[in-house]
Amino acid sequence: MLSITMTPDQEQALKTYLEAIAQIWYDESEPEAMKTLEGIEVTVRQQVQAHVSPELGRFLSKRLAARQQESDAASKAPEGNWKSPANRQRN
Repeated sequence: MLSITMTPDQEQALKTYLEAIAQIWYDESEPEAMKTLEGIEVTVRQQVQAHVSPELGRFLSKRLAARQQESDAASKAPEGNWKSPANRQRN
């Protein structure tokens, strides 16, 4: 399992965002669904699958693509002091 270490400020920011999301979901949910733990669980799961997971997937995919481009560029870049055989002969 992946372990994520957050700073206290990050934890507080996440909590603030999650509370705002929870309020939106609560306001937009069916009142009957919020009367039981099962209803709450089903509602949360549906909302996560519909809204949160796709956004996280897009965000993380973009970050991965950017990282791969940086890695590819770094592996193709010539080393700073490298000299071609032609350059060696001139010096």
